Amino acid sequence: MTGFGQIYNGQLLKGLLFGIPNTTINFYGHLNEALLYAFLGNIEKSQTILNYQWILFYPAIFDISHRDAYEVSYEIQRKCAPPASHKLPFILSGMFATVGIIFGSKYFPGPIYLGLGGYLVGGLIGVILIN
Repeated sequence: MTGFGQIYNGQLLKGLLFGIPNTTINFYGHLNEALLYAFLGNIEKSQTILNYQWILFYPAIFDISHRDAYEVSYEIQRKCAPPASHKLPFILSGMFATVGIIFGSKYFPGPIYLGLGGYLVGGLIGVILIN
């Protein structure tokens, strides 16, 4: 859940501030219903239930929250800021997830699976590029 990394790092207010938009987007985008239908194999219903005007914001909020939690935990552990190149996996995962949602609205296997797959592939490419 978006905001839990901040809460774990001891930043309760920041965690709540990340959690509110996440919950709002989840509710108005009908993400939980779409996930249910996608995991039950009803991809067409999953595609039609999503409100794309809301759900396309989800990867951005998700990535900003994860990047922030990563940077704070990095600073706590190593007493210095992470290198700028460490932002690349987060940026690419958000971009790939958004593209996956867009293409998933029209094509198989749908926005849920293409969005999740895009998130993972983007992050993996980013990690490979910085190493």
